[in-house]
Amino acid sequence: MTTERPDREDALAWQTAAERLGLPERLRFGQLLQTWRKGEGRSQVDVARELGISKQLLSAYERGAQVPSLRA
Repeated sequence: MTTERPDREDALAWQTAAERLGLPERLRFGQLLQTWRKGEGRSQVDVARELGISKQLLSAYERGAQVPSLRA
């Protein structure tokens, strides 16, 4: 039996609200990323290090200032 964690529920609730409000996709992505990170109790430094990016770039993603490329 699996239960949804509150951070995932928060992210899904935000996504639904963001879609209803018509927020740009990049703002939705950033907010979901930030909600997940905080729900996991992780710092930007730790997550950025694991992703191989700078803390500044992760911050830009969370703010919606930039979006990651999906290059293979």
